[in-house]
Amino acid sequence: MKTDGVVDQVTTILRGFSTLEWVLLVVGLLVLLVAGFLWWRHRRRAAAREAAGPIAAAPVKPVVQLGKQLQADARRFRRALPAPARRSLDSFHPVVVLGTESSGKAAIIERFAGVAQRRVELGPHAELAGSQLRCLLGGEVVVFDPSEDVVRAPREQIGRAHV
Repeated sequence: MKTDGVVDQVTTILRGFSTLEWVLLVVGLLVLLVAGFLWWRHRRRAAAREAAGPIAAAPVKPVVQLGKQLQADARRFRRALPAPARRSLDSFHPVVVLGTESSGKAAIIERFAGVAQRRVELGPHAELAGSQLRCLLGGEVVVFDPSEDVVRAPREQIGRAHV
């Protein structure tokens, strides 16, 4: 078959198309063009990912374990006490009060621990409200009141805390 004969056949076929056939031909060519572009772009991105290597994860903020935060709060309380109270702190009985914020812990502590008397003697150093632990020096007790986050936290998140 000669080239001139093929071109003549194609032109006669194209001249015979109706308007609807022309629209379908143009839409089909556009679909093929878009599909080819998307395939080319996908391959280019895949090649760029392989060349770049593994993507490093975003830096994560270091999470402070609740146990370490409890230790830090207890140490701050102990260091803020006046020297005579700090020396005799081992003779006080430790009391840990557990419960949610709305359980009435504060009222029980104020009523039964003798905290008001120590506040008069030592001033603001008789108690410390840390981020996770509230420490109070009472008449014969040291009261540790952990926050609701600590009370509700799983055991693994608290860890072993040594004060």
